[in-house]
Amino acid sequence: MAGMGVDTSELLRLLQNDLQQSDVEIQLSAVKRLGKLAKVLGPELTRGELLTFLFEMTCIENPEDKAADEVLFNMSKQLGEFVPLVGGAEFGGAIIAPLAEIATTEETLVRDAAVAAMNKIFEVCPSDDASSSDVAMRTIRRLSGDSNEPIWFTSKMSACGIFASAFNKLANAQKAEALEIFKKHCADELPMVRRAAAKALTPLSAILQTADEVVEVYELWNKLCGDVYDNVRLLAALAIAELIKKLPTTSHEEAVSTFQSICEDKSWRVRLSLAKVFPSVIETVGEELAVSTLVNSFVALLQDHEAEVRGVACKAISNVCGVVGGEVFNGSVVPVLAELSADTAHDPELKVRTPLVQELTRLPSSITQDEAAQSVLPILSNCVTDANGQVMPPGLGPGPADLQLMILRELSMGSEDSQDNTTNVVSGVQRPWMRSRGNAEEREALVNIMVHGLEASFLEGLLSDVNWRVREAAVLCVPRLVAVRGGDFFLESLEVPFYKMIEDKVAAVRRATGQCLGDLSRQLGSDHTAAKILPRLRSSATGNNYQLRISAVEALGWLCTENAGADVLEEVAAALSAACSDGVANVRLAGVGSLAKLAKVASEEVLQSSVVPQVTELLQDDDEDVKHMANLILETTSA
Repeated sequence: MAGMGVDTSELLRLLQNDLQQSDVEIQLSAVKRLGKLAKVLGPELTRGELLTFLFEMTCIENPEDKAADEVLFNMSKQLGEFVPLVGGAEFGGAIIAPLAEIATTEETLVRDAAVAAMNKIFEVCPSDDASSSDVAMRTIRRLSGDSNEPIWFTSKMSACGIFASAFNKLANAQKAEALEIFKKHCADELPMVRRAAAKALTPLSAILQTADEVVEVYELWNKLCGDVYDNVRLLAALAIAELIKKLPTTSHEEAVSTFQSICEDKSWRVRLSLAKVFPSVIETVGEELAVSTLVNSFVALLQDHEAEVRGVACKAISNVCGVVGGEVFNGSVVPVLAELSADTAHDPELKVRTPLVQELTRLPSSITQDEAAQSVLPILSNCVTDANGQVMPPGLGPGPADLQLMILRELSMGSEDSQDNTTNVVSGVQRPWMRSRGNAEEREALVNIMVHGLEASFLEGLLSDVNWRVREAAVLCVPRLVAVRGGDFFLESLEVPFYKMIEDKVAAVRRATGQCLGDLSRQLGSDHTAAKILPRLRSSATGNNYQLRISAVEALGWLCTENAGADVLEEVAAALSAACSDGVANVRLAGVGSLAKLAKVASEEVLQSSVVPQVTELLQDDDEDVKHMANLILETTSA
């Protein structure tokens, strides 16, 4: 047994001695050893002696002898992990007593740590255990004040903090008393207590089981939503997301009416809370109430004078469209969205237009392609041509809150069933939103509509944009544009500006261009590849700038696809043979990397006449990386 051969009384005496020292560092060191000490003592002694001592320590009221806040904070953290050390979840209630005492302290961080630890313990305690329910009820009473003596407000705040997790462990006969106690907190004279009660409404609503409990909590929610303090109202408003799921459908209309009135609250923070839970609420009440009531409230939130409220409301666009349908969405919501997309003066930081763009690209299948062409496309076109949607480097600005990049990257994504997903993978940009809602084919159709709306002159301007991230995103759009608009459109309007990107001054743009060449070669045919693409790449691969040579050699590798013609692969092999003799090791490394791609698709003749001899020669290269890559290729071809 744990503790055998060890003087446990001496260990406890040493702990007690350290915790009574005036030096806080010694006390902290002792507290951090609690877990190790509990393992030595074993579950029985830990419950019977260690926790008893800690409880007595936390009950000390003399300020001179009471433990420092740092010690109590760390003790709470330690005790939150004590369930395995006391014998498992069935004995978890033994840890609650000292934590409940700590939860009465004045320091907020200490109190919150104790509350978090108690919640963690209550969550694992068995629900059908009489001991757990008794501990939960006793803790609620202790923190709420179970006598006529006045109790400090911090204790009542802690009672609210643990109320939901403790309530979930109570026996049915105890829940009525607990709710009566909670009602007193909801009506407390101090706003801090009411605020804590309002915060507890959301987790409490999620665990309600009987209709009577739901009715009582709904009444409390109504009262707290009318509190004079907006700090209370904004937390109470959040509870509707869980509470409305528990209400019977016959009560939805009344709840929605209250919800609608709160949407007009004078505090923008309360309206912000409602905007956060709007998706959950509208999906719960269904189409009828959504169309008759909530659409108007949603439009009001979209037109709110606070940008934060409008931005959060925009995050519910796809949810609203999915519930009310395309016709109502186009008639009531889209006109407001069009105004928001054009409102650059009141949205300089893109707090509104960023979520607007994100949501419009994941509208559900309830909106048809025709409706999308009439409503969504003009808004997205307005955003993608917005000169104010500046691109910020990662970590220095809004980052993903860049309208042009978000839309262009969406347009650059290939179809879900595309055999060549090269552009998607290598660019490092995952499909942002396309698969989140609706049918994949319909999402593809929506993006194709967006591509059809792009003017060649506009895309040409993006290819010469001063910001390299915009140029990169525009380059990645070209294969999709060719697939949708056809090769003739590319040859007439974009051939020259696109091929200039092969020698762009930024490596990432050159790399993106090279990655797109494989798609273009397949789309435009071997004749175009031999006549237009290969001459440009061979010229760059033999130029004076070694960085351009590296990019060109890597691009030659992207032309090595299964659909490439034999003449194209022979020319690529010849160009790579020259690159592998380059005086710069990095160019040779790029060459051997492209040879690896060529080896996978080349005919046996090209493989034996060009690839294998060149790779064999590279085994004697001065650069270790080049030799390693060459050896890998030989092993693959031999296999």
